[in-house]
Amino acid sequence: MRTRKYIYACLFSVAVFAAAAEGVTGINAGNCYEYLKLGQVNYSIKVNMDGIRLKEDVPPEEFQKRTEELTTLINEKPVDLDLRITLYDYYSENDRDREAKELMSESMKYFKKDYTEKKNEDSIYWYAKALINDMDDKNNEEAYRLLQPYLESGRASPRMYELAISMRVAVLDFNLATRIADAYIAVYPDDPEPYYQRFINVFAKSMYGIVSYMMNAAASDYYAKKGISKLSRENLGEFMEYYFIRLNQNLSVPDIEKAVKLAPESYRYNLAAGVFKTMVLFYTSMMTKAQTVDIDDENILEVFKVVDEAGLNDARTYLLKALELKPEEDIQVFLGLAMYYLVSADFKTAESFARKAIALRPKAREAYDALITTVAMPVLSSGTEKLDDLLSVLSDILAEKLAKAGGAPDDYSSLAGFCLKEIKHADEKKREELLRKMKEYTDKALKLDPDHSLSLITLSSCYLLGNDPGKALEILEELEKTVPDEFKDMLYNNRGVIKAVMGRKKEGIADLQKALEYSSDDSTTIKALKILGVNEN
Repeated sequence: MRTRKYIYACLFSVAVFAAAAEGVTGINAGNCYEYLKLGQVNYSIKVNMDGIRLKEDVPPEEFQKRTEELTTLINEKPVDLDLRITLYDYYSENDRDREAKELMSESMKYFKKDYTEKKNEDSIYWYAKALINDMDDKNNEEAYRLLQPYLESGRASPRMYELAISMRVAVLDFNLATRIADAYIAVYPDDPEPYYQRFINVFAKSMYGIVSYMMNAAASDYYAKKGISKLSRENLGEFMEYYFIRLNQNLSVPDIEKAVKLAPESYRYNLAAGVFKTMVLFYTSMMTKAQTVDIDDENILEVFKVVDEAGLNDARTYLLKALELKPEEDIQVFLGLAMYYLVSADFKTAESFARKAIALRPKAREAYDALITTVAMPVLSSGTEKLDDLLSVLSDILAEKLAKAGGAPDDYSSLAGFCLKEIKHADEKKREELLRKMKEYTDKALKLDPDHSLSLITLSSCYLLGNDPGKALEILEELEKTVPDEFKDMLYNNRGVIKAVMGRKKEGIADLQKALEYSSDDSTTIKALKILGVNEN
């Protein structure tokens, strides 16, 4: 199943697969574009689940002035930890993670000295926070050792519990993270924050992702129940049934809903409950549908039809309450509602909320990504007749994004992907113009990141479509040394197509078969092999 192409970090991405033509006898320079893969147009509606808060953009001049003032004071009084903490918090509040990390590294020796002299709760907390700054496992363990006596005695402050939970999640020790969260709740049972922290750290922020974390938990229980150590073909079906039961049992998202119950007027808790419930409902529907069909851009709307309606109504209630509490102040609720209406297949309303987010914060990249998703999904799933108009609209959105919020290689790669999809249905004159645009977008992506794997694969395709298969092959031969696993199916598929065009049919078949090792059910590769006379069962 290719569901990994559709879920990223939060929720949505739209895949663009090459559609293979029937009735031809081989792969050649005239039809090679039919069998090229360019991966996916990958956009996600991103909601800040890490402590959702109201945050206005600070003007650059104000930010620079404030940081320079604090830096000057720190240089005058380097041992003044209050100044260092103030600057660190200011960096963190304004999403300047790199600057915050550098400051914490520089401040390590001062926090260590303060801890050595005082050994009180405040000095232990900040020294532990400094220790985990570089994500070093040894330092992480040392930091946890400092907090442990407080945790075990039941006298830890909320911030100590929260820091300890995040430490264990960082090293994927979810069992201990859960126990710490349970202890936090036991000490502060009537406070909504412990429930929120258990939800956000142990569940939603898991490095394995929402559903994957639950799958790991389900697998552990299933192994113990059956007395086995791994899955096999014989028990996979039974395990998936068991897993879906477990997944559905967690759709109530009990921790965050408990936080809402304890603090019904909290914007942050209502927003998190609405966003997370929408995400889990969609992902559950996708996983359920993927058991019977291979989901792609043309049938993605079928997933929306099996989303639990009662659960969506609950999600809507939470999100509308969040909107009532912060009606015009934070883009996160607009993005959450865009996500909700997208899952509800109400694309126009979803688009309107994405545009509201852009109007409120024109420099927010995630708002443009949300708009692209809401605009692209209904068109891609309805066929190819509107692709030309879609490409024009997306170009305009990205131009605004690049001008106001800055760009990234993926932005240009996505446009190149739409060009390739449209090339398959264009006449010769239009095809030349689309190829020119495809190369232009790819060059811009590689200017931002010369090692961007997807753009290098795209560049290879540009050369092949421009009748230079030798250069196309050279690019992929070099990329093979460094390409991440997630792009290997594309690399080997496209290299197989190039070799077939060059008359090296046997080598092309070998590469196409290798592509199937990374994506065993991909229709593009299977059809390319069929055209070359190989049937993959």
